[in-house]
Amino acid sequence: MNKFFLIKNIVIFCLIIRSISAGIGFANGKLIIKTENFYSKKLEKEIASFFKKNINSEKISKDKLNSFCLQLKKKYKIIKKIELNSINPDNIECKITAAQPLFTVNNKFVLTDKKRLFDCEFFEFFDRKKINNFFIQESFLKEKMSVKIYNCLKNISKEIINDYDINYIKDTQVLLKSKNFDCNNTNNNNFFILLDSNSVDLNKIKKIESIKKANLNFNLNKKRWKKCKLFDLRFNNRILLKFVDLDFGGGDYGIKNVG
Repeated sequence: MNKFFLIKNIVIFCLIIRSISAGIGFANGKLIIKTENFYSKKLEKEIASFFKKNINSEKISKDKLNSFCLQLKKKYKIIKKIELNSINPDNIECKITAAQPLFTVNNKFVLTDKKRLFDCEFFEFFDRKKINNFFIQESFLKEKMSVKIYNCLKNISKEIINDYDINYIKDTQVLLKSKNFDCNNTNNNNFFILLDSNSVDLNKIKKIESIKKANLNFNLNKKRWKKCKLFDLRFNNRILLKFVDLDFGGGDYGIKNVG
């Protein structure tokens, strides 16, 4: 038999960027609310309002509370999970965990561990400088990110992320740009690397270092060599070398098919 409680009031105390606890009084007990990974005042206010609107001043069973939590999760996609635990016969803990930010996309959105994109407003109190930014072709920017793109970006090694800006043009074209790239100078650091989404691999990228160091062995006009290099690593047992202008792809480099 379900035990019913009467909610008298709801008070939610919000402390950003840490777990918070709040007591919702019942006639015979208390509902303790905890949140995790919440970085937005707006989100916390909306969820507090949702609680007040839906379960304030009415009798509620644990089953009804379960149903309410499912509604809450459906309404707010950023919620990753909600856990209800009985602390004792009279008290219930409700822990609401939001999705964890993994990296930013096009400096406008945040991709989370729910494989979903959210506006940066949901992470106003999260230091986005701590996570990396990827460029993704706009046609791929959907609320629910494709598993292929998500897995590709998530599995890119820190060494690659530290050395290159990364642009996902399409599944067969992932373009890397050296972070030492200098449009005002022609030097050996001005180069792009082209890979497919299944082969963004550090060992493969390292192969171009020997080519860069041995550039004098190429029978090429020096002026041409000083142009920006594009190393195409999408093929087995060979590397294609192309020469492109320093402003290749425009300001947002590589937002196009590169062949």
